Amino acid sequence: MQPKPDIKIVPIFNQISDPTIWADFARIETSCRTEICGYQHDAEYESSIFGIHKKEWQHYNYNFAFGAFHDGRMVGFSNGFLSGKTDMFLRNLYVLPEYNGMGIGKRLLRCGEQTAYLFADVLDVRSLSGAVSFYEQNGFVNYDGRSLSKELKKSTTGVIPVFEWKKFLHAKIKFGVDKELLRQNKYQPKFIYVNPDSEIEAVGLQTSDKENVFWVNNNKSYMADFYKTQILKELSKTK
Repeated sequence: MQPKPDIKIVPIFNQISDPTIWADFARIETSCRTEICGYQHDAEYESSIFGIHKKEWQHYNYNFAFGAFHDGRMVGFSNGFLSGKTDMFLRNLYVLPEYNGMGIGKRLLRCGEQTAYLFADVLDVRSLSGAVSFYEQNGFVNYDGRSLSKELKKSTTGVIPVFEWKKFLHAKIKFGVDKELLRQNKYQPKFIYVNPDSEIEAVGLQTSDKENVFWVNNNKSYMADFYKTQILKELSKTK
């Protein structure tokens, strides 16, 4: 029995500075749609998918994206954006056919949910017909055949990537944070640690010079180092 491959799920912050990300998205989506439709999609189709991903990322606010990587190669991804005042839309979730059945899709979905809850109350998705049961098994309610939604619970805990600071900057944080520095780091990796009550306990970011900067709730000194260590682990994945 072959061991399962080591798949790393990594948040993608640098879409604007590294357009090859969109090429990876297009490659994976094209491969998946070829498998679903039963016939080969050509290079022109893949190029059009590339253009769609680029246009959507530039058009919508509060974008998020995650990639699943095996030996440095993207084998799956999910992305989405804020579609209303309180609704986040999961635009895509694809995993290469040869990596199906490894739980990668569920991990990508969970990452999207954790990030979406910072900005929204509901996560919506328009599913491919063959994936409806996947979303239903993961708590989504089917209300229109292929349209599903899930209420996001405000009880997550752990390290969560923040792709857009605008709403986060208005959060009530109980310790000092240099918000001007956060504003300046628009496209660099940044994470927060939230407790089970959805309270922010630590903030960390990586500057354009690859320097890691932290702010931690030192009122909980017995946990402060733990929060910092957890964020540092996630920052290290983005290099």
